[in-house]
Amino acid sequence: MLIKSFLLIVSLVLAFDVSAQLKAKDLNPAVTVVWHNPDNYRDVDAANGIKSRYLNRVLDDFEKYFHKELPKYLTDQQTIKVTIYDVDLAGDVRPMLIQGTDVRLVTRMYPPMMDVEYTISDAQGIVLRTTRKRLRDLAFDHGGSSMMFDRALAYEKIMLKRWFTKELR
Repeated sequence: MLIKSFLLIVSLVLAFDVSAQLKAKDLNPAVTVVWHNPDNYRDVDAANGIKSRYLNRVLDDFEKYFHKELPKYLTDQQTIKVTIYDVDLAGDVRPMLIQGTDVRLVTRMYPPMMDVEYTISDAQGIVLRTTRKRLRDLAFDHGGSSMMFDRALAYEKIMLKRWFTKELR
């Protein structure tokens, strides 16, 4: 029993260290992401599992996406700070008949939404542009790249990509 506990603790520590290393290499220094009161976000509920773990996975996934996509819209020496004030994922979590099992029902009644603010600055820190916008994709279930729909947060990422292209180009 003691050996099992020790091995479990060692594996958790190693897993944390590996995930921290992976995250560090994915971060772009030109991008800063701030999550404003994520525990109060409208809908980042897990269909199954622990809400706090699901929230962390969702925020981590979005953060990697921001760090990957946003540098494409910056010129040399520019930085961008993105603050997310609210998130409402596409769909809504509904209880199923089997106790403890829920499902995220994705219909046009529940479009994705994000309340986002960004600030682009130059190398001297002078603010070039700043905007706050509540993004909502009412037609999220029409069009878009069907190849992305099997990925996590596909509807939200398509909504963000469209906004990046429109707003930051």
